[in-house]
Amino acid sequence: MQDKTIYNALLALYHTKSARDFVAESVVRWGIVAPERMHDRPLSHGKCKRIVLALPPCTTSAIAREILRELPDITRRSAIHRTYMALLRLESKGVVVGALGRMVVCEGWLWTVASQPTSDMNTLKYRLY
Repeated sequence: MQDKTIYNALLALYHTKSARDFVAESVVRWGIVAPERMHDRPLSHGKCKRIVLALPPCTTSAIAREILRELPDITRRSAIHRTYMALLRLESKGVVVGALGRMVVCEGWLWTVASQPTSDMNTLKYRLY
């Protein structure tokens, strides 16, 4: 069993008021190092995809900055990874396209929503959420 799985189970038990003493004693008895922080505000399912689709054409790092605004406790590396995975999934469905472009502020790979008929976009909307 992975450490993070054990930590998550212990944290879940700790948050139930009846088991706090048991968890505190068990952690001391077993010599488990307490986790530094708990991820208590995860993004809801599909939130990264919605952030990507709501933005105008922009780079991966610009999208990651928006995700960092939603979740300020995560690292920049984690935000870029979440952005990249959301973009890959959306690109595989044909919802977004990437192209090498030049912007006034920066140069790089620009991601934009693919041009599709509105009827297809309505069906995609329900599949994404």
